[in-house]
Amino acid sequence: MGFKLVLLAVVCVAAAALTQDEWDNVWDKAEKKCEHLMKFARTSPNSLPSIDDIPRRAKCFVSCFFDEVGLTNGTEINHELYTSWLEEELKFTKNKEAIIATVKKCIDGIERTEKCRTAYELYECFGKKFFS
Repeated sequence: MGFKLVLLAVVCVAAAALTQDEWDNVWDKAEKKCEHLMKFARTSPNSLPSIDDIPRRAKCFVSCFFDEVGLTNGTEINHELYTSWLEEELKFTKNKEAIIATVKKCIDGIERTEKCRTAYELYECFGKKFFS
């Protein structure tokens, strides 16, 4: 459950531009396209294991899902999308700039050599830096 909640939160900025039905369709399409990769143990966003301990299948599910909703394109990260999402999510938070800077620093440190690992490290940046 926690894994899906973090994924939902990471891509929820797209929902602002879509109706609920349109957003449900985007989510369902991404989930269906990537469902063959979904058979892995769910993790809590507050206790994410090391990137090396995560099965490749889980990393590739995140990559597939993020590619489908536009957050990534292979090893490229859509900085505009994640930044606008953070701005929207944190608009009433007192330490908004510090949180955004922490997440940005984490994302800037991602080694973009392999798409599944890149996507999972992006997920970790949100899970560990923003949701913990």
